[in-house]
Amino acid sequence: MAKKVLVEWNQRVIDIMRLDGINPVLATRMFSYPNIAAYESLAALHPGELSSFGGKLHGWSGAKKIEIAPGLSAEVAVLSAYYFTAKAMVYREDMLDSAYQNHLQRLKLEEKMVKRSAQVGKEVASKIIAWSKTDGYKETKGMPYYIISNTPGAWVPTPPEYRSALEPNWDKLRTFVIDSLESVSVPFEIEFDTTQESAFYELANEVYLASKERAYEDSLLAIYWDDNPDLNTFKGHVPTPRRHINPASHWISMINQVVSQDSSINVFDAATIYATASIAFFDANLCSWHDKYKYNLIRPVTYIRKYIDPDWMPIIITPPFPEYTSAHASCSFAVATVLNRLVGENYSFVDSTHLEMGWGVRNLSGFNEAASQVAMSRFYGGIHYMTACKAGQKQGDMVGQEIIEKVVE
Repeated sequence: MAKKVLVEWNQRVIDIMRLDGINPVLATRMFSYPNIAAYESLAALHPGELSSFGGKLHGWSGAKKIEIAPGLSAEVAVLSAYYFTAKAMVYREDMLDSAYQNHLQRLKLEEKMVKRSAQVGKEVASKIIAWSKTDGYKETKGMPYYIISNTPGAWVPTPPEYRSALEPNWDKLRTFVIDSLESVSVPFEIEFDTTQESAFYELANEVYLASKERAYEDSLLAIYWDDNPDLNTFKGHVPTPRRHINPASHWISMINQVVSQDSSINVFDAATIYATASIAFFDANLCSWHDKYKYNLIRPVTYIRKYIDPDWMPIIITPPFPEYTSAHASCSFAVATVLNRLVGENYSFVDSTHLEMGWGVRNLSGFNEAASQVAMSRFYGGIHYMTACKAGQKQGDMVGQEIIEKVVE
């Protein structure tokens, strides 16, 4: 059934991203367009059940002028829409090609019906792909790269790898729903200062002291929600490459678990959940990235090692971009806000995303609890000041609510 297509193919993209170590920013784009395509193909076949996003998403007028014949397979249409769109986004096209052919063969449907149904999905995908090419992504690749600032309190590359700034022009991309990145910007109002009596020193010292007093459960929290997809772990100066899932993949994984296990969620609900959650993650990431490079704030590891303890290191590796706001928090609360509306508040579920890594499962009382754990994990991990986590929550709430008002309701 078409619902299983969404679960299976979102998981397939998660697996492909893990192999390539796709960064958290790029992942939001790789999930959003295929899930929107799947939604639009279902809306084209069942307009009485789903309304197109046409006119609701910036630059998207809808999949118009697609011929719909009676008796088509929604499963094949959704499969084809997702497959052809994802193929234009990910790097391992060969893995998608073989999976697509295998999936079609498993269905054992009449060849003529499969061909006509697949054509609908392919046509929707072609329109989605054309639309995606106007979002500004390609143009950002030719923009000037980040230049390290000598301004006191500005972000600089962080240990142990001192990587260059990640996607400094990402906020130039077109949003799906949010009209103005500034409208959901959360001001950072603490003046940079290195004196021990200052508010900024206290902000950094709070991270430092928490690392000294951190409970075992808080350490586990930081590691569980780390979701840093491409990094090296170190023994001395010897690096060991590690591939892991990114934050967007972790949330899609949780959605996979909810959708597959809850029989009350039908295919129309599922398509709406995947598409809207992907939109929320993408827009929230853009909003956080806007603030990150706007405020260009120094990371705790840099400040603490320079002004408090030269030997200090966080328990998880600091990602290579400015501090404020926490994108982990912003994106998670945006998605949680949307899922609260679509699935339900206080919807308890079990997250087994990292079970194969031996990290066990997490019993969560709702999407807000998951988002709260994500936000606090960055503080306990030593890579964010508390203010970045709180600001991220506020920002995510605003993004999620605007998406609900403009797309869901």
